[in-house]
Amino acid sequence: MDPILAVVIALGSMLVVGYLAYERGRSQSRWVWTAAVIGPLAIPLLYLADAAAAIRSRIGQPGQAEVAGGDQARRTARQTPCSNSR
Repeated sequence: MDPILAVVIALGSMLVVGYLAYERGRSQSRWVWTAAVIGPLAIPLLYLADAAAAIRSRIGQPGQAEVAGGDQARRTARQTPCSNSR
């Protein structure tokens, strides 16, 4: 493959992945660097990452916000006096 064509494809995929990451609320810089390393394969990888996040949220695995909320609930439960205490 011609080196100039490879550079054009890599730069194009970096632009596309950066835009797609922005539209999905993902880290643009992380995805642009990913595209710089693996090239156009970063485009389907971005879609797969979104699909995996959607599946995780559907089956109920806690995300970052839920874990933080669970910690707060445990702290509140410890501070609340028990009704059986004397």
